[in-house]
Amino acid sequence: MKKLVILLLALAIIPATQSCKKKKEESLSAKEILTKEDWTLTYLKEYDAQGNLTQNSQLNFKFIFKTNNVFEVYDTSGNLISSGNWSLLNNDTQIEIDNDVYDIDKLEMNEFIISRPFSNGGKEVIYMER
Repeated sequence: MKKLVILLLALAIIPATQSCKKKKEESLSAKEILTKEDWTLTYLKEYDAQGNLTQNSQLNFKFIFKTNNVFEVYDTSGNLISSGNWSLLNNDTQIEIDNDVYDIDKLEMNEFIISRPFSNGGKEVIYMER
């Protein structure tokens, strides 16, 4: 009987600790998630107006969002290849990166997906991960 009580207590404690961890992640703001760690820009995909994939580039650039709203992009050798300003817009549903505005399609601790439409009806989608 004593083993059963210990087992039941353990089963009750495990989900409680998992839900606390998830709540902590959920309480981070979009800016905190973006600036917490570096991102790896892994894919850039372009689609035409009919939704056909026209470009699928696999990339490996380090993308850093700094808390002072500056970004930096580094190649695989560690060379700075781009930098500029960024800001969140429209209740964190969009991000402006060097005057280009992207919709935030997904922003989680380990995955960041943004997209923007082209004037011809197509769109560009950028995938980043940690």
